[in-house]
Amino acid sequence: MRFKKVKEPEQAGSDLGFGNKDGGNARGLNKDGSFNVIRKGVPLLNKFETFHALISMSWIKFYLTVFSLYFIVNLLFAALYMLAGIENLAGIQGITYIDKFWESFFFSSQTLTTLGYGRISPVGELENSIASVESMIGLMSFALVTGLVYGRFSRPGARIKYSRVALIAPYKNTTAFMFRLVNERRNQLIEVEAGVTFSVRNKENNKIRNFYGLKLEITKINFFPLS
Repeated sequence: MRFKKVKEPEQAGSDLGFGNKDGGNARGLNKDGSFNVIRKGVPLLNKFETFHALISMSWIKFYLTVFSLYFIVNLLFAALYMLAGIENLAGIQGITYIDKFWESFFFSSQTLTTLGYGRISPVGELENSIASVESMIGLMSFALVTGLVYGRFSRPGARIKYSRVALIAPYKNTTAFMFRLVNERRNQLIEVEAGVTFSVRNKENNKIRNFYGLKLEITKINFFPLS
């Protein structure tokens, strides 16, 4: 049986993409894998990446954002109904101004969700026009939210957990730097590759960082069910 020598994998380049200038104690990568980068000089409108933010944020923040927007939209339309004349909403039974406002708020929620009118209904062209616009906004908004929820559920993502402590210990008649990885989810990851880059400050210029690709004992595995 003959064995063919396989070419060693190429080592990492001299830069990770953060530049070679030392940023002090600032991290280039956060612990969750996100980039710790602040962009300056970008136009104001280009800073708002709504779709990416809603897709990538946590579920708690996503639900808080959706419920907050839902509450604010209902407040705005309740104020419009009040300004257009509360007498044009048939069925209002509130006595005080606050009672009438909250009845307008719940009427707005019924219109926004196209749930259908109960005791309160719009009377007159102005109130019906506002209700028509609100119902159209409701249809479009819930279609967008449904698409975002589907996109969040269907978006694949790996969740790999690292050991908190790395070791420098004897390994195969030498000394090795060792750490462990594990697939935290039950999904199947195939052809998983790993690379480690070591960053160190330049001795001659303390503000410059050099990057070195470390040779790994295992660079690729076909499956990743265990650590």
